[in-house]
Amino acid sequence: MISALVWVPRGYSKNKQDEVDEFMSTSCIPDESFMQESSDGSSDSSSSVSVDDILASDLASLTHVDDAFSNDRDALDPQDEEEKEDLQYRDTDAVVICGLTEDEVSSLVFYVVEDTEDGPHIYPHHDLVLSSFPLSLAWSQVSSLDRYNCQSCVAVGSLIPQIEIYDASAIDELEPIAILGETRVSKLASDKKRTRRRQKKAADSEYHSDSVLSLSWNRNEPRYLASGSADCTIRCWDVSTCKSVRLWSHHEKEVQSVDWHERESTLLLSGSFDQTVSLVDTRVDQNTPSCRFSVHSDVERVCWLPSSWTCDASFQFLVTLENGTMGLFDSRRMSSDNNNCVALWTCNAHEKAVSACTLSTEYKGMLVTGSLDESLKLWDCKEERVTLVREWKSTGVGAIFATQFCQDKETSNWLALSGSKGKLELLDIFSVGDALAQHFPACVSSLQVGCASRNHRPSFIGVYSDEESLSSLE
Repeated sequence: MISALVWVPRGYSKNKQDEVDEFMSTSCIPDESFMQESSDGSSDSSSSVSVDDILASDLASLTHVDDAFSNDRDALDPQDEEEKEDLQYRDTDAVVICGLTEDEVSSLVFYVVEDTEDGPHIYPHHDLVLSSFPLSLAWSQVSSLDRYNCQSCVAVGSLIPQIEIYDASAIDELEPIAILGETRVSKLASDKKRTRRRQKKAADSEYHSDSVLSLSWNRNEPRYLASGSADCTIRCWDVSTCKSVRLWSHHEKEVQSVDWHERESTLLLSGSFDQTVSLVDTRVDQNTPSCRFSVHSDVERVCWLPSSWTCDASFQFLVTLENGTMGLFDSRRMSSDNNNCVALWTCNAHEKAVSACTLSTEYKGMLVTGSLDESLKLWDCKEERVTLVREWKSTGVGAIFATQFCQDKETSNWLALSGSKGKLELLDIFSVGDALAQHFPACVSSLQVGCASRNHRPSFIGVYSDEESLSSLE
């Protein structure tokens, strides 16, 4: 399954100097013919062979293989040259990072999305093995990690109580560049074969003591990363020092979702399985929420509306629930004096949990939700109302765990989604056609460009692996 995904905007994925050449050279393996030839060294049928003769033969064999390996590495064939070109990041490449678990092995898979005349094309670029099952991902350009010689970083929350940060541009990294949490936590901590659970630490310790379910990077102060955990706490980390600088423990159950405000760098939203939503202000010294209110089911996702929609939108946020409903709330209507906040609107969105949601920063009111019932829905939520625009009862990814719009303005119509079947899919939202123009007038000009060719493209483009690429139903 692919449990989480995140986009890397164009231009932020760049190869380091000589990185591709070094990766290619260290990835070469001697041909079987060389290995066979080395093992077929002259064998004397004589029953009396000295130790020196044996050692000399082995040394000659090793030297022969090493020379052949060196010559083979220096002369790359056309196929190797093509592979080398594929490994090069281009300024026009958008990248989707996915947390994939297959056959009990978890990894980060980096997919490149190219914009071609025939529509977007996806292919896997590289992957790296993770310590544990990935539960959440967050990307940021982090200037405060200059000491790691890294600008593009992806944070990974998993079943083990630590956050691993990887260089999102490197293609040959085996270890994270930073770890937030107890670095001595065993990679086997989440192994199903373990019969004894790790003893939980007190909530006021330096680190999380259980799985990291959600992550959010501060958009204005990227040195700060927020995390929500199954230990019922929220933490704010200073990634430049790898230390937890704030702790909130007001939730009574797992913290499923956290989200920093887009403009107000001190406001952090959270949602929990204790059926509450809270708003904390980091300017307040107390480790208690500024406001908190109850909802009628476990919280799946919380997210602020984009400030690009209007000034009012910057104070509003969406909450999706386990019972299939969702609602829009206004932070200005939250009160610290009571445990209630009236929704601007509510909606029975899906038959099962609304496990994924994403808002377009380019087109006002455009909302997409995904559910464990395997359906995907496009909504118009302008003017304090919500209207269903289009529904896909099945997308090919199974139960939907993650969705996100591309962050680049030129390709903001691309929507990535993933789920229980371990497949990444890309939806061109413009393929919705006339219904889209009726609800989102800003799309009209974009729809008119290349509309004839778009009508002949599949709505969804899916990728399973290097060997298998296919399209799902319209």
